[in-house]
Amino acid sequence: MGEAGREDLGTRVRFTLHIAAKRVLAARYRAYGCPHTLATCEWLAREIEGRAFAGPAALAAELESPLAWAERLGVPAVKLGRLLVIEDALRAALTQP
Repeated sequence: MGEAGREDLGTRVRFTLHIAAKRVLAARYRAYGCPHTLATCEWLAREIEGRAFAGPAALAAELESPLAWAERLGVPAVKLGRLLVIEDALRAALTQP
């Protein structure tokens, strides 16, 4: 599990990942934020689930960057900070022992 952000600042995200046998078996999230935040979390959870897991860096590289997510999902540039919170939560979840 990994978390980032604060509700009083407008965005808070928690990812919970179930990783076994070098595969992401389940990817769940809880999020507080704007519709773009929720849509990005949903998209990432679907993208991650079922993927091979060769380590946090490899999976993060496959998923690209928050800027690429914004372009793919049509998130306005002004919301990029919210996507960085999502990235922080996801990285925290990926690096938990």
